[in-house]
Formats: sequence, C-alpha cells, structure tokens
Amino acid sequence: MIKLVVWDLDQTVWDGTYIYDGEKVKIKQPVLEVIKTIDQKNVLQSVISRNPPELKDFLQKIGLLQYFILPKIGWQPKNQLMFELLNEVHILPKNVAFIDDDDYELNLVKSSFPEIKCIKADSCHEVLKMIMPSSTNFRKRFFKDEELRLQLKTHFKSELEFLKNLDLKLLIREASEEELHRVLELINRTNQLNSTGIKFKDVSELKEFYHDCSIIVGYPEDKFGAYGLSLIAVCKKQTEDTITIMQLISSCRVLDRNILVHFLGAIQDHYGCTKMIINFMPTKYNYVLQNELIKYGFIKNVSCLYKCGKLTLPFQISIKSDLHELQNKMV
Repeated sequence: MIKLVVWDLDQTVWDGTYIYDGEKVKIKQPVLEVIKTIDQKNVLQSVISRNPPELKDFLQKIGLLQYFILPKIGWQPKNQLMFELLNEVHILPKNVAFIDDDDYELNLVKSSFPEIKCIKADSCHEVLKMIMPSSTNFRKRFFKDEELRLQLKTHFKSELEFLKNLDLKLLIREASEEELHRVLELINRTNQLNSTGIKFKDVSELKEFYHDCSIIVGYPEDKFGAYGLSLIAVCKKQTEDTITIMQLISSCRVLDRNILVHFLGAIQDHYGCTKMIINFMPTKYNYVLQNELIKYGFIKNVSCLYKCGKLTLPFQISIKSDLHELQNKMV
C-alpha cells in the first residue's frame, strides 16, 4: 500500500512550466481534487521538481505548500531528489507512488527505485485505489516540524551536537486499552523497524497473542514538537536478570535520533535486568533495525539479538517513566 505520494509539478499539477510561464501556470482542478482527497485520508504527499528554489514560495502563495512535506526543488536529476526525500522520510520505495507527465522522468526514477509505483500524470486518480489511509494527520504535522529540525542541523558540525541541542525528551508507560488501536496501527504499518514482522488483524488478536506480556510504549518530543507514539516493546521478564522483548517496533521518525537506545535503556532500568533478549525474525526489510541494534552492542543469534550488561547511552535525555505501577509478568 502507498504511504507517500510524490508529485511532479510542471505539466502535472499545473498546465505550463514555472521557469517559462512563472506565476501564469494554471492548476489542473482534477489533479487538485486528487491531492485534496489524499490529504483528507492523512496520507503523506511531497514534491520533486526541477525548478529554482523560489518555487517553494510560489507554492506557499497559491496554497499548495500546505499539502506537501519536505519538498525537493532543484536542478538535480529526479532520481537524486527522490533519494534525498526517501532518506529523510524513511519510507520504503514499495510504499511510494511517483506521478509525472514525462516518461523519461518516470523511467529514470523507476531505474533507481524499481519498487516505486510510477504513474503517468493523466492517470493520477489511480493512486486513490492504492493509498493506505491513516487515522490521524500526525505524521504530516511531524514532517512539517522536521523541516525546522533539518534547518537547525545545518548549524552543527556533528550529528551528536545536533541531537544534544534538540532537547529530546521521552515518556514511557504501559499501553492503555485506549492506545491499543494506535499500537496495532503502528505494528501493522512498520516493516523496516519491526523485529519480527508479525502483523495482527485486530486488537483482540494482538491481546490474545501477547496475553502474558506487558506492552510498553514510548512518546518522544523535542523543542520543535512531539513525535507521537513512536516506540513499542512487548516485554516478558524471564528471570530476575533477563528481560525478553517479544516484539520491538520503532517508527521511522526516531531512527536518526538515538531515541531507541534510551527507550531500551529505560526498560532495562525498570525491570532491573542486565541481560536483554530481543526476538528477531529476519524479513526482507528489517535488516535496518538489526543494524541499529548491533550498533548498540547487541549480538546476533539464531532467532534473537541479545545484550549482556547495561546499555551505553550516547548522551543524556530527559525520561519520564510511568512504569512504576507496572506488574512485572514472569513465566
């Protein structure tokens, strides 16, 4: 299913080309209706366009910028612009649709990203059958804030300096009954950062499958805004010294923020365990999570990753834990 729709602009969203016609370009009303429908379904949209950077100001002026996150506007080849965009949103190519009027541009992007769904502009309405609606527009609001974070990042020489200046905070707690629908949605949407790849048809199946576990959730935020529900750990305490995470989920929103290791460290502290085992079932995509955990010192085994000893945190963040009433379930 499509999680991100990427639009060309010239001769696709409007008639004309901005570099020659300037502000005389005319928006195609049927295309605008498709854009609005996608937005109403809380599906992310962006732009890649070979044009001068000031085109972004024009998008703001005509009211289109509100629909797009992290627009990529420049003179680089469109496959390069697409690469930059995907690196920032951390969405798999198979979950992306690209709409353009030009066969050359569609083929160029397709040659670099074979799994991207490339659609000719005059068939753009077809994307409505492919999108994966979301229950909230939170991801769009997050990525609007992400533009501010990326601007801040340019002022620092190192990633660590940037992260320290974000004023990161993390709230962790056991998932409430009301949160389980969001937990289910995040599990079912996540591929790259899902330790087992297991999905569930509904909350009842999720609860039954993990009936003897605690579902712990994490909510990060920084000086620019909240990240929303971004972390899930389904925990089972095996012994006084060992905690097993039956399934670990991380949103792509926190992948570059080093928040996952703080989340795991807080769980380790709560349970008072020095050994942590994370169930891991390799899929086509979750090598991303595996590499992240190995970076934290986890060792790969046949069906899991394990860590002996306390996790090392790269820097300190403010953590608020509401796990004090959590009953440690033991087998």
